[in-house]
Amino acid sequence: MKVAYEGMSSSYADLRNVFTKLLLSPGSKVVDIGSGYGRPGFTMGLFFPDLQFTGYEILPERTNEAIQIASNNKFKNIIFETKNLLNQPKEIPDADVYFFYEPTSAQTLKVLLSQIYKISTKNNKSKLTRFVVRGETGVIVPYFRTLNWLTESQWIYNEGTFLYNVFTVRNSDVTPSAGAPVFSEDQLKQFDDPSFYRWFNQWRSYKANNPEIHLPLSSLEYVITKIIHSPNFNRQKLLLILESGEVPSLPDHLREKIAIAALKVAYFKDVLQLITEHWSLPESVYIAAIKISSLNHDKLSELSLFPALKNAKLQEQISKLLEDAFKTLETKTDLRDSIELASSIYRLSRKWNLPSNKYEEFWVAKVDQYRSHFYSVNKFFYQMPAPLESNNRDRMWEIFRSQDINEQVRLAKSIDEVSENWNLNLEALKEELILMALEHRSERSVTWLDDIPISSNPSFRQKVVSFLYEWKKEKELENSNYGKNHLSELILNWKPK
Repeated sequence: MKVAYEGMSSSYADLRNVFTKLLLSPGSKVVDIGSGYGRPGFTMGLFFPDLQFTGYEILPERTNEAIQIASNNKFKNIIFETKNLLNQPKEIPDADVYFFYEPTSAQTLKVLLSQIYKISTKNNKSKLTRFVVRGETGVIVPYFRTLNWLTESQWIYNEGTFLYNVFTVRNSDVTPSAGAPVFSEDQLKQFDDPSFYRWFNQWRSYKANNPEIHLPLSSLEYVITKIIHSPNFNRQKLLLILESGEVPSLPDHLREKIAIAALKVAYFKDVLQLITEHWSLPESVYIAAIKISSLNHDKLSELSLFPALKNAKLQEQISKLLEDAFKTLETKTDLRDSIELASSIYRLSRKWNLPSNKYEEFWVAKVDQYRSHFYSVNKFFYQMPAPLESNNRDRMWEIFRSQDINEQVRLAKSIDEVSENWNLNLEALKEELILMALEHRSERSVTWLDDIPISSNPSFRQKVVSFLYEWKKEKELENSNYGKNHLSELILNWKPK
């Protein structure tokens, strides 16, 4: 199959995995809001011909390309339409699943979800309505969690990589189907036997369609303890627990067991990220984390995921741990390893309100040293607190401005999240970076203009329009139609009134 666009993060294998795990019945309807070039729809056409898919996209050239590919491949069960649902929320159809891939903002979601809530509770109160959500900005998924009419019912992984959150509309009229698998003693005793995994997959299938049903606590504790203490305990077995749909209901003592087990095994950072986002952890987990980190300083990056507590004893232990780790930095010969450890030490010192001057100086110097080698300096703005010293702030900002223009636009598109730490003049910075990106003909600047509110500054709007006109003329001279209609639409929207 010819695919026009390969830049999306989710592969066909990932999308196939997502829709397989949703266990949708034949005839189920899936609506993709912001369908782009149509990859989820093509997945439906290739692997799920008995499901119905409709994709809505605001940009006509993307929709047209998706329609062409669907036609070339003779897909009968997928439809693409050009439509701005933010301006036409009542056009959102009823569906079994609504797919959101990195929606632009919580403000946009508020309008769309309000309409979908009305649809899901009015048309068919006995129907199971779900949202499949991917949002890397740190805003989208937390917003879904604030809505009391949704429950987080599933986390979808593919070979250990976290893909999507699934939210289900809370509806008292949805009655559980019969046939929930029974956790017999014989099956419990056969943990390392393949029959256990067959049972677990059966449970996950049932759970996906009955999110309000939970395993008995005694069974859950038995399984988790068995997993954690098995001789070949590994990441995949722990992910079985996370995929079970039971995580939100786990009591504190089981959360503690899982967190400590995750700390002890390498490459569990993604698991710890989920744990610390969803759970409040007891002091015993912190003590275990400090002990493990003192033996292996690479674990400081995982300790930095834990929220700080107002606890003088823990604060003192972490202060000593950071001092010991800082002494080892001089022995590190690999620049990347050195900067990762320096970043963890600095982040922890700020998070726990410890003296951080020397850590800050060392960290900024390492970032400067690493600027030409690192794939993206952006992570030091997203993940790190801003330096306290003004000279270090200026130095970090100069490092950022030395990066490729696309890297700068990537940061600036989510600059609101960074601004609280860095005390930036947001509007001036955004205007400067938009104009710079347009001057460099960065495709990212075009998608950015789609995502942000149209400026109220007429002189800035005129500058934007001038760049867009120049870019459009260049495409005409090159006899290139790709993106020309999109530029015309932006010119119309941004032209001062």
